[in-house]
This record gives sequence, structure tokens and C-alpha cells, in this order.
Amino acid sequence: MKMMTNKTRLAIVDDHEIFKKAISDALTYENDFNVVFLAKNGIELLFELEKNTIDVVILDLQMPIMSGIDTLPLISNKYPTIKVVVLSMIDDPSIMIEAFNNGASAYLTKDCDIEELIEAINEVMNNKFYFTETFPHEIQKQIFGQSNRIHKQSISILSERETEILKLICTEKGSKEISEELNIAERTVQNHRYKISKKIGTSSSVGFLVYALLNGIATINAEGKVVFE
Repeated sequence: MKMMTNKTRLAIVDDHEIFKKAISDALTYENDFNVVFLAKNGIELLFELEKNTIDVVILDLQMPIMSGIDTLPLISNKYPTIKVVVLSMIDDPSIMIEAFNNGASAYLTKDCDIEELIEAINEVMNNKFYFTETFPHEIQKQIFGQSNRIHKQSISILSERETEILKLICTEKGSKEISEELNIAERTVQNHRYKISKKIGTSSSVGFLVYALLNGIATINAEGKVVFE
């Protein structure tokens, strides 16, 4: 029986089942790769990473619940040795820059062939970046000019009350529910939410959750549920 210990361990994250399975089958056919699991969004990926050792994540950007862009900094923060190859329909230069700045090591569009994907995986496994031949050189320079690729913010920028409200927002509670639970005015909750969004740079519930996960306010338990300290 052939040992698999030297194979590159992969995770594929995409919400399109047929596409994801096709990529998995193509890579599994190669002797150098072991597709350990498939996931359909960022939350499912993070849950599986708690249980499996992975070398490279092949990550789509447009997914429900938690997108690839939201997931990237979480991978970089908690699993810094994992390499991420973005495989997306998006070819917007600003999105490409954001992906690299948040931890991606390669960015391919979904019209690439399997040989190029394999080349990208092998390159990032050698601690290199991978750019396609058509990838703008000016963007490459901008990416290499970044001194810090992991954007982790300090929990201390939120007050105790703001952290408490952040947790409740992450459980999908509205301002009225939060005001009743904390026995404060609904307007006060809304003011706190506005201040939190200004401090952490996002106003979406998913953005709040990403911040909480990045800063140790929340974790994902064995059942794949978000829990708080």
C-alpha cells in the first residue's frame, strides 16, 4: 500500500458542488495530492480545520454565510502555516490586492486549466507567491510592498459594553432584543453598534463575527457553532 504522508494535504472550499467535486477528482488523480475534505463556506472550513491537518486551502471568494474574503484573515491568524490559493470568478484588481493582503499566496480565476492550478499549489508549498502571466506587474509590486499581511486588531479598542453588544450582534439579535436583554434603551444599542462599526471598520454582521473570531472573543466549537468567551 502506498504511503500518503508526503502528499500535499488539500481542502477545497466552494459552494458549487459540481465544480468543487470536479476539482477534487482532478487533483486526487495526481499522485502528489490528498484532498482531505470539501467545504461549502468559511464557517464549515474553520470547523473542519479544527479536526484536520491541511497544507493548502483552495478557496472561492463568493460563498454564502461566510465568504472567502472574510475567511482569509481568520486562516492567516489561526493557521499561519496553511497556504491559500484563491480560485474565483472575480478578476477585479482591487479584490486581488485585498486577497493577497489578507493572506492569499496565489490568485487564479476559474477559467484556468488544472495544470496551472497544480503549478500554483506547488509554488506556494515552496513558500512562494504564484501569479499568472497576465497578472498586472504593478499589482505584484504593491502586494510585495506590504509589510504586514495579517490584519489583526486589538480587542482593547472596544469597551466592555461594546464587546458585550458585539457578542449579541453575532448571535443575530436585533437592537430591540439586545436592549431588552441588557436593560438599556434601543437608541443606546444603536449608538454602540455605530461606534463599534467605526472602530473595527465594518458594519455587517459577518464582519462583526470575523472580528470576534480574529480577536478571541468568539470561537467555533466541535459542533461547528460559534461560542463566546
